[in-house]
Amino acid sequence: MPGQNGRVLAERLVANYPRIKVLYISGYTDSFIAGHGVLGPESILLNKPFTEEALIHKVRDVLDSAKHGQRDGLSRGA
Repeated sequence: MPGQNGRVLAERLVANYPRIKVLYISGYTDSFIAGHGVLGPESILLNKPFTEEALIHKVRDVLDSAKHGQRDGLSRGA
């Protein structure tokens, strides 16, 4: 995505569609992301590599969560 990253895109989408749910996918470790403030603590993240099953479960968790962007007890990793 030239000129922006996934977080910026998600912020723009949430501004226009407040009920949208966001799942971040990254190859960076949780400690790197937390240490560099890339995502907020409420963000839901699926780390690469992941299995098809892990992706399906995480998407289902996100869709079932009560609020967009809120973790609601969801774990950061797969």
